[in-house]
Formats: sequence, C-alpha cells, structure tokens
Amino acid sequence: MGNTTPGPALPAGSPAWRWLSAGALVPLLLTAALLASVGYTYGLGRPVQATVAANDHSRCRVTWTDPWDTTPRDAKVECGNEHAGSPLVVTALQWPLRGKAVDRTFTPWLWGFPIALFLAMGLTTAAATLIREAGSWRLPATSRPAGQARV
Repeated sequence: MGNTTPGPALPAGSPAWRWLSAGALVPLLLTAALLASVGYTYGLGRPVQATVAANDHSRCRVTWTDPWDTTPRDAKVECGNEHAGSPLVVTALQWPLRGKAVDRTFTPWLWGFPIALFLAMGLTTAAATLIREAGSWRLPATSRPAGQARV
C-alpha cells in the first residue's frame, strides 16, 4: 500500500488557488477556449438563409448573401440529406473568418462533446487535488469548554 502518513501542514498564507494544479488548469483553459469559439461563432455570427448548391455525402456547398456587405458567398457546411436548391439556415461568420459559414444543428453538438469532456476532466482533477491536499492539512487543536458540541 502507499504512504498513508499525512504530509506537512499548509504554510500560513498559502494561496487559496493552490488546488488549481496544471492537471486541472490545462483542461479548464481548453474549455474556456472552446466556449470562446462557440461565442464567437454563434454570438457574433449572423443566421442567414442559404441555398444548397450541392450535397456531397452530408457536406453541402451553400450560397448566401453576406449580411454585412451583400457580397455573394459560398461555403461547405454539414447538412444531412438536404437536396440542391433547398433552403438551409447557416451562421455566417464575422471577421476574420468572413465568407465562412457553419451549420446550426450538427456543429454545436460537435463542440459540445469536447467542452463537456474538458470541463469534466478539469473539475475532476481540481476536486481530486483538493481531496488529496485536504487529507494532508493539519488543523490546530482547539480547546472547547466541557459539554460544548462539536460543530
């Protein structure tokens, strides 16, 4: 079995964020980056009515009019079983990705999986670090008057 003796007590003035180890910080930063990209895409992008020009195994080439400068645009997006000529709502992206588009059904789910995974990894690692370090904290003994219940 491993060493079960408690480690040294935390020094006075130890930072409160000590639980945020590198193992927790990396997945939490990746989560933040993915959330920022979702916010950029769907927060700053604009939903536009596009027309499916071609469907190549659930990847459609769509055309639409740019909502900012009325330039005709086209891009490939995930689309399912849409047929050429059918309408499809897509999100037109803002600068610096102007002229690109993403679908509004499949891509949010595609981003959702790694966001949930990295968030779970980061929080689990942070919790494990907290639990591990809590086992090594030694609190000073306090005297209580006789008959006083422990809270």
